[in-house]
Amino acid sequence: ASNNFDKLIRSYNLISYPTKFNIQDLMNSKIGNKWVNNGTKSIHQLFIMKNILSNSIESGADIYECCKNSDLVISSFTSDIFVQSIAEKLNIPHVSIPLQPSFTPTRSGFATMNAPVQNKYSIINYIFGKLFLMPSPWFWFGKSNNFFRKNVLKLKNQTKKECYNNLNKRLVIHGYSSSIIPHPLDYPMNYHTVGYWFLEDEKNRLIEKDLANFLSNGTTPICFGFGSMTGGENKKIMEIIT
Repeated sequence: ASNNFDKLIRSYNLISYPTKFNIQDLMNSKIGNKWVNNGTKSIHQLFIMKNILSNSIESGADIYECCKNSDLVISSFTSDIFVQSIAEKLNIPHVSIPLQPSFTPTRSGFATMNAPVQNKYSIINYIFGKLFLMPSPWFWFGKSNNFFRKNVLKLKNQTKKECYNNLNKRLVIHGYSSSIIPHPLDYPMNYHTVGYWFLEDEKNRLIEKDLANFLSNGTTPICFGFGSMTGGENKKIMEIIT
């Protein structure tokens, strides 16, 4: 993680390995704002994401350095492509832990992003996933992955098919509840949906003094959280909230 997460990570007695890639700086940049404001335009999102993520090769090099003495590597959808190459190089298992449904094709309209047939099982959703969702990670990372393999890992270039053959071998553990998004009946056997992960000591955790002072002074603040949702009508959304 980038340096601004170092203190938080270490507070849980974990080792922090800082990377050069800073996601907060990225999201506050011009291209990050462009990505957020095009949240409802799927085609625009694909090309913006490619522009953003194709420049994350430095992060891939950082990940490799901190994985060298590992017995297992864990990733999520923004690092899966790089990490499958690292797992190949180090000959160790690879586990993916996405916090949202995978890009794997499924008939499930619940677990398909921008599903043509929502909230139902349909072959149309599977075809949509096969044609548009599954190829997305390679579209975003394929070129950078091969640059990374050649210049950092000293491995031969990888075809799209070889990459997905590696990805199909990994264990995938979805970190959300199947009560919210039912586990698709046609997901591979190595795919699991296990529920949300919570920090056990969160209720007893002390908050920083500045934040405590802010919360205790004046009227009680209200927080509106939108998770990872994006959209292009920020002014209208603010008017609705206020």
